[in-house]
Amino acid sequence: MNNIKQDVSAAERRRFDSLISSITYDGKLMTLGHLLEWAANKYGDRIAIICRDQQISYKHLFARACMFSQLLQEKGVKPGDSVLVWLENSIEFYIAYFGVLQIGAIVAPLNVYLTERELNHIVKDADAKMIVTAKSFLERLKDIKTNIQVLLKDDVIDLNAPITKQSCT
Repeated sequence: MNNIKQDVSAAERRRFDSLISSITYDGKLMTLGHLLEWAANKYGDRIAIICRDQQISYKHLFARACMFSQLLQEKGVKPGDSVLVWLENSIEFYIAYFGVLQIGAIVAPLNVYLTERELNHIVKDADAKMIVTAKSFLERLKDIKTNIQVLLKDDVIDLNAPITKQSCT
């Protein structure tokens, strides 16, 4: 009976070691921000996202997220700040999402079907530094009284623009 208990412990230890090695990168616990970098290094040109008639590789998704994170930092977003991402399902959503994570900020994705009342409550309650959204949603924000900085994805995320940054450092 004692041998069975030791075997279970050894099996559990192997499972635990395997889990830990799968969530570490460069000897550190992997965050979601690091996960994209890891995937870009491992899968490079493989397709990461397909949305309608567009697609993007892991490498390009990571590069664009890094470019977006640099823009966020230039706009004053710092680690620990909250950033709301209010975009439809799209490649741009993931660029913004991972861009926020790359600088250690807190990303709060918002459902595009929120009512004005729900949106008003969340925006005021979130104490966010910025909201990343689309021009098509701007009208729904006009009645919300807040000092939140609005960043329009249409003005800052261009999937056809040249990639100018390959890493987030």
